[in-house]
Amino acid sequence: MTMGDYLLKIKNILDALATAEEPLFESDLIYQTLEGFPSDFEHFTIVVLTIPDGFSNDELQSLLLQQEIKMLRAHKKVTDFSLDASAHLTSKGRTFKKNNQPVRLPFSDKDSEYKDKSPHKNTIRYKGSPCQICNRPNHSALTCKSRFDASIKYTPQKPSAYMLETATSPPSANHSWYVDSDASHHVTNDLNYLKLHNEYTGPEQLRIGNGIGWNIHHIGTTSLSSSHKNLVLHDTLHVLNITKNRLFVARFTFDNDVFLEFHPSHVLVKDWKSKKVLLQGSLDRGLYRFSHDEPLP
Repeated sequence: MTMGDYLLKIKNILDALATAEEPLFESDLIYQTLEGFPSDFEHFTIVVLTIPDGFSNDELQSLLLQQEIKMLRAHKKVTDFSLDASAHLTSKGRTFKKNNQPVRLPFSDKDSEYKDKSPHKNTIRYKGSPCQICNRPNHSALTCKSRFDASIKYTPQKPSAYMLETATSPPSANHSWYVDSDASHHVTNDLNYLKLHNEYTGPEQLRIGNGIGWNIHHIGTTSLSSSHKNLVLHDTLHVLNITKNRLFVARFTFDNDVFLEFHPSHVLVKDWKSKKVLLQGSLDRGLYRFSHDEPLP
C-alpha cells in the first residue's frame, strides 16, 4: 500500500466520523496518524512531534508524501502501510475528546476492514524508562508536556546511549555533536572538549544499546558557540569507546532554555522566549548534527 492509499483510507475513516457527528480534533488526528507508523518513519515521527507549533493535517500529509518520495529516491525499502494507524483509529475501546467529553469511535475491530494484523507495533509511544524530565512513564522527554516547565527539576538517569553504537565500533575523531534523544547524558571521546572536568572513579558505566558497559573516565562541562550566547553541555561524560559525540536533547534544551526545530536538511536551535535562531546544524547521513565548522546563522 502506498502512502497515498494509506492517507485516502484515513480520510474515509474521518468522513465516516464526520457523518456520525463525532469528528476528531486535529491534534488527535495527527498523533493517531503517526502512532502506528512502521520503524522506517520513526525518525520522521520524532521530528514532527518535536516541532513546538506542530503541523496542520494538510501540511502533515504533504510532508508524508514528500518523505515517501525521498525514501524511494534513496532506493530504500518503504514498509508497506498495513494501516497500523487506521487500526488505532478504529480499534475497539479507543476514545477521543469532543468538546472536552470522551467520544467513542463508531467502529469496532469486528467491523473494521483496516484491522492491524501485525504482531508487533512500531509506534512512537514510549514504553521504556520513565521520562527524563518529569519521571512519569509511557512517554519520552521529546514529547513531555513539562519539557519547558522551569519548575520541573531535572533528574539525571543512569548513563546510557543507543544511537548507532555497538561494542565493536572503533572510536574515531569526530568534531560534530550528534543529536540523540535516547541518551541519558552528553558524551564525548575527546577530553579536550571538556573545559572543566573531574576524573570519575565511581561504579557507573555508559550502557549502549546491546547492554555492554563502557568505562566513564571524566565528567565535565563544554559548550557550543552560537550567535548570541554559549550553549552549555553540563555533565558531559568522557568515554573513550564512543564513536560520535552525543548531544542529549532533553538536558540541552532544559539547561539552555531552547528548543530544537527540525527541517528536512537542517536543524535549528531557537531561544524559547524570543524564538531567535541561536545555532544551525545539518543532516548528515540521516543524523542531525552540530559541527564546529557550521556557519552561525
